[in-house]
Amino acid sequence: MIRYETAADTLPRLTVEVAAVTMKNARALLKAGQPYLDGGEKIVNLAAVKEVDSAALAVLLEWQRKNRALAGKAAGKVADEGKTGTLRFSDAPVNLVTLAELYDLQEVMGLV
Repeated sequence: MIRYETAADTLPRLTVEVAAVTMKNARALLKAGQPYLDGGEKIVNLAAVKEVDSAALAVLLEWQRKNRALAGKAAGKVADEGKTGTLRFSDAPVNLVTLAELYDLQEVMGLV
């Protein structure tokens, strides 16, 4: 479901390796991604995702919330060790971007 990659010259990358993120698999995907959240900045690659519903937004927003909390952002603390908690979502399918715009979440999610 999730592949985690690191390289010395780029940000760590979480690659979502499923074609659909819907209510059917959202809980499993949410759980699969959580071990990789540590408060550090990461790229979440969504290139393989072709079908989404609002559950996809819920999964991505929860990952973002948890990662920021781990960076100390949720409590208003100064981030430790330069951790920002930022997740950058790349290669989002058009229908996910459309849903984010519908709910006015494109900026919150970094899809702008």
